[in-house]
Amino acid sequence: MAKRRAEKSNGNGAEDRGGREGIDLDRREGMAAIARKRAAHFANFQDDGDDTDGNIHAGGDQARTLGPWSSAMELVNAREKAQHERQAKLQAAEETEQEGEADAAAQWQPSRDPALGPHPRDPVRPLFGQCLDVLTSYIECVESLWGVPDAIKVRLAAHVCARRKMSPEAARLFATSAPTEVLVPDCTQLDAPAMADLLREVAGPRLQRLELGFCGRGFGDEAAALVAAGGGGGGRLEELESLTLDGAYRLSDAGLIKLLSATPALRRLSVAQGSRLTSALLAKLPELVPQLTHLNLADCRGLGAEALAAALPRLQQLRAVRLDLIPEVDDAVLVALGTQLPRLAELSLRCCQAVTDGGLTALAASARGPHLELLRIDECGGRVTDAALAALASQCRAIKVFSARRCTKLGDEALAELLRAGSVTHLCLSGVAGVGPAVAGALAACCRESLEELDVSFCRKLPDRSLGLVLGRCGKLRRLAVFGCSQLSAASLYGHSNAGLVIEGVHTKVDLDLGLAQKRAAAVAGAEQGEGATGEGARGEGEGKDLEGEEGAPGGGEGDAEEDEEQRGGRAGGSGGGAAAAAAAAAAPSPEGKAGTGRGKKGAAQDKKAAAGAGSEAGGAGAGRKRRVAGEPGATGAEGSAGAGGTRPRKGGKKAAAAAPADEALEAAKQAPPAEEWF
Repeated sequence: MAKRRAEKSNGNGAEDRGGREGIDLDRREGMAAIARKRAAHFANFQDDGDDTDGNIHAGGDQARTLGPWSSAMELVNAREKAQHERQAKLQAAEETEQEGEADAAAQWQPSRDPALGPHPRDPVRPLFGQCLDVLTSYIECVESLWGVPDAIKVRLAAHVCARRKMSPEAARLFATSAPTEVLVPDCTQLDAPAMADLLREVAGPRLQRLELGFCGRGFGDEAAALVAAGGGGGGRLEELESLTLDGAYRLSDAGLIKLLSATPALRRLSVAQGSRLTSALLAKLPELVPQLTHLNLADCRGLGAEALAAALPRLQQLRAVRLDLIPEVDDAVLVALGTQLPRLAELSLRCCQAVTDGGLTALAASARGPHLELLRIDECGGRVTDAALAALASQCRAIKVFSARRCTKLGDEALAELLRAGSVTHLCLSGVAGVGPAVAGALAACCRESLEELDVSFCRKLPDRSLGLVLGRCGKLRRLAVFGCSQLSAASLYGHSNAGLVIEGVHTKVDLDLGLAQKRAAAVAGAEQGEGATGEGARGEGEGKDLEGEEGAPGGGEGDAEEDEEQRGGRAGGSGGGAAAAAAAAAAPSPEGKAGTGRGKKGAAQDKKAAAGAGSEAGGAGAGRKRRVAGEPGATGAEGSAGAGGTRPRKGGKKAAAAAPADEALEAAKQAPPAEEWF
């Protein structure tokens, strides 16, 4: 055993000595090369100022006395020392920056009281949006849209489709007066005859934009031939620049080729979910539409990787390519796109699980890497890791939109490096478990002037203070998604001053904690005012008893109906005072609170007896008014009213209050104009 250990030790020592000898040999060869290069200079003792290798002699004034070998040796040592110093300086700067980001998150404080809840929204809606609502509600009563500009027709069509009212009769309204733009996002109610009627009216030499979504039911090869023939008037579609036929599952290669042969000026083509399209179409695309700049082939399962790698590079004008949900897309396709498309700036690869670190690294290292602005790698599986992010961070410094939903192998530091490299405007990291303080610090430091949309849903390692720092510094942020982030609190979500931010997916616990905090504050306020309210209740009790003695039995018909307003308010004050004192004492069980509870219960019981019959309803209404004037929260007032025999609180109040922010966000999204981005 000892002998084997000695042999192993000797073997390891030999390997170490061999490695050191190899390094020393390389170093000696480098110094020898430098010495040979300068031998003539030292031999002639001439200094003509020509420094061909760009270096100064080591040794200062005594460089000539050192000799060529010593000078070369000192020069090599100086180079190594300078390189180590540069690396140490860069590392120190990086560590200082990270420490500064961590300190900023630790020192962050809300700039607004989180107890106020969400920022209030402007209740006044634009007049244009209200007009769209009215027209959409009565679209079946509209006889014609003659004279309406095409831009307004586009907005109205989107509104009608969102309400599921795009019937064949409504579709005819948008086909009148030979429009230049026809956008119908939802064609599910248009069968083949209705689609033919629509296309027969709109297809013509003036048409510039035709976008049909979910059109598989009515758009097939016959409809494509009808469009290619120019509708009813005949002729080519010389002005058509944008064509969208999403969901056309009945459209084949032959039908689409015939249609594209009549559109020589086409720039944008989207045929997502084209289940009958094959690689034969790709081979003819460069000849049919050579000026194509945007191509969407998402979920076209009949296209192969070899056909994509061979055909797409021939479309030299391509700027945006979408290849989502095509399982055959692999690293070879990325290499072909990155190296042979000179204008590529946007690439979407959602659910392409054959893509690996090698493909993304090659894409980043290609000529188009520094010009890439949009990259989506959602759900690409576990084959995309931090190595790909490191390559993107070092080469792709122009990325504006980055999405890596459910890429579970990505880490916090690697994502932070990518964010520090550029100015991201839209970032989606939903389901990336590694997202943490480093990502938040990079966003707050490097994207504070650019970030507009952020999705960190189910990122439970993101600290509350770190997100608060992002919301406090990124003033242009307009949308935040935090579904499943149970670690967040009202301090970060409501403690910022960005009134234009719309937050989606706020956890129920946040609203619950906020409601409890408001109730505690109301209880403290009620305890401070308990004594005064009890006194008012006693005075109201006396007035109520006097009134009972004058009028006779409780509920005395006309006498109660003609009861004076001040007397009703007195009994209401007694009910409200007793209930408020009881609630305050329950929240803070002190000796004074217990005494207030006893007085409150006694006053409430007496007032309930005095206000029986028809006067009880008036007393409840007066109590509600009394509590609202006193400034108590609605929840405390409702409890007091119920406890004193007043009106019961309306059901569904809490649900309506919780749904209000979501409804406002939905209405704001409906009124927004169509996005100019292609995808």
